[in-house]
Amino acid sequence: MSRPFITELTAPQEIRLVVSDLDGTLLNDYKEITPRALRAIAALQRQGIGFTVCTGREYATLDAYASQISPNAPMICNNGAEVIRYPTGEVINPTGLHARPAAEFVARAKQFRSRITVGRPGEDPVNAKSIIMLMSGAFVRGDEIIISAAGEDEAEAAEALAQVVRAGFGEME
Repeated sequence: MSRPFITELTAPQEIRLVVSDLDGTLLNDYKEITPRALRAIAALQRQGIGFTVCTGREYATLDAYASQISPNAPMICNNGAEVIRYPTGEVINPTGLHARPAAEFVARAKQFRSRITVGRPGEDPVNAKSIIMLMSGAFVRGDEIIISAAGEDEAEAAEALAQVVRAGFGEME
């Protein structure tokens, strides 16, 4: 017997948020989000209902899934130890942007020809290719940062550096 598929909700004011587990719930046996599940999520979001996930997985491992579902509420990760907004670029590693992750970030930034800056909303950005300037930004866990790139490889540069941030600068266990 086939279950009915929800395409529109009749009483959206009664439901404000839907939270789903990933493994064994949202993901199929092949660890994929099915087109049917994506349509259901889209139907929820069209009705103004929040959708997110709650999972034992770490945030740094969720980008492929999050990019498909576009959660419009914070994701609950690592068995509740992390509550993360996607895809704002919120700094998620526990100790912020100290010397080792700053060096990693600068090294990655230097791989691109574009002019790249990093800063908090409403503040002057700093040169992302200078470890001194980057460290002067004193970015800490929970900061939302804006990565800007201008030049021939700007889109690739911005995405690569955003991925470094989303992955917790390689420090998430």
